[in-house]
Amino acid sequence: MEVKTINGVRWRPAKHKDLLIVVIRPVPYLKKKGGRSGYTQPGYLVCTEPDLPVRTLLEEYLMRWDIEVNHRDEKTILGTGQAQVRNSQSVDTVPAMSVASYSMLLVAAAQRYGHGNCPETIPSPKWRRKKQQKRKTRPSVQDLVNELRFSLWSDTIKAAPLN
Repeated sequence: MEVKTINGVRWRPAKHKDLLIVVIRPVPYLKKKGGRSGYTQPGYLVCTEPDLPVRTLLEEYLMRWDIEVNHRDEKTILGTGQAQVRNSQSVDTVPAMSVASYSMLLVAAAQRYGHGNCPETIPSPKWRRKKQQKRKTRPSVQDLVNELRFSLWSDTIKAAPLN
């Protein structure tokens, strides 16, 4: 990444703190159908700790996306925060249990398949186009949940007679 830093900036909402502004150069891309290349918008980071190394700031910024994906997966796929409990102790422990389950699922997948490898037990659906079947860089939580279901239910499903 190409960055430009501006140190010692003051901003009224930050009270009397010096700020560090990091401007991330936009990434060029080629437009389709023979057009000229364009640029995305530059990124601006405002840091309240001007002594923080820029490399550390950028690493933390890039990790932010994984945190957002983590929250989305926990809420939508695992249903964290949707449990209907009335006991006050359960209100505190159910979200913690859901997050712990999510963590165990990711750790088990890393141990079983290695970092960044996807399970290949369940084939992709036939309706998915070949272009969409590119190699993933890491498994999604839905892939891991499907793999877990397959491993838990496979004996039962295979043993059941078809009518």
